[in-house]
Amino acid sequence: MMPTSAGVNPAPAAVIGATTGYLSKAPGLADVTSLGDRFTALPIQITSWVGKPQSEFHAASAAAIIVLLVFVLLLNSFAVVMRHRFEKRR
Repeated sequence: MMPTSAGVNPAPAAVIGATTGYLSKAPGLADVTSLGDRFTALPIQITSWVGKPQSEFHAASAAAIIVLLVFVLLLNSFAVVMRHRFEKRR
C-alpha cells in the first residue's frame, strides 16, 4: 500500500480507529443507531458478534460473512469486466 502525502500508511490508523472508536460502544444486534456514525466496518462488527455468547449473534455473524463475501465477489467481478472492456479498446 502506498503511503499518503504525509508519509503515513492509513491502514493501521483505520484498524485502530475501528476497534477503539466503534467497539467501545458495544451495540446490540438490532441497534441501527450506529449506522449513522462516522465509522462502521462490517469485519469489525462480525468480530464483535462472534465473541458474544448468544446464538442470535452467531447466526447474524454467519449471515454478515456471507453478505461480505458476496459483496467482495461482485466488486471483483465488476473490476474484471471493466478491465477486460478497457483493455479491448487499446
